[in-house]
Amino acid sequence: MKSITLTAEKRAEIGGRGINRMRKQGLIPAVLYGKKIEAEPLVIKYSEIREILVQQGKSVFLTLEVDGKKHAAVIKDLQFDVVKGDLMHIDLQKVSLTEKIHAEVSLRIRGRELVEKGGTIVVQHMNEVTVECLPQNTPHYIEVDISLLAHGESVTVGDLKLPADVKPVSDSDAVIATLAEVKEVVVEPAEEETTAEEAATVSAEPKKEEA
Repeated sequence: MKSITLTAEKRAEIGGRGINRMRKQGLIPAVLYGKKIEAEPLVIKYSEIREILVQQGKSVFLTLEVDGKKHAAVIKDLQFDVVKGDLMHIDLQKVSLTEKIHAEVSLRIRGRELVEKGGTIVVQHMNEVTVECLPQNTPHYIEVDISLLAHGESVTVGDLKLPADVKPVSDSDAVIATLAEVKEVVVEPAEEETTAEEAATVSAEPKKEEA
């Protein structure tokens, strides 16, 4: 995987007011941490990180430039506002090109439209899978082909076709997706019930006297 350059600056302001002011200026607070280094507060342009996330996703190998120094890094965590969904904070991990890492990689289902045309629904249980690999070998995403599955069949982590230098960490028996048949639900019409008003009318009618 080719590295993508991301520029950051050291962040002096730590408190809430300073961070809110940064966000209004189109900046996102971040932190860089890793082995043998102290956590370093940073600030990143929102437009720059947004472009990377939209085009590449979060499983990306970065060349992080901070005040002229370059660091190999990966995105470890993204924090979003629970109400608005805005990106609030980024955790970056400094990595070594010779040490394997655990990375969460997005799963993309292939063949969904094809199987759903045949009256089948795809029940997806997992959106990402954890793998072990060198940082520069981290896949942007992993494709899951379900086009040949039949009703009731599933695809698991163990079924994934991964590059030789990428190993799954998630349980191999974990189910990623299952094909289920769509069943029509027949709703029988409810029996007509005598309303309270009708019952009162019937009971109020005078009985005919027998001759």
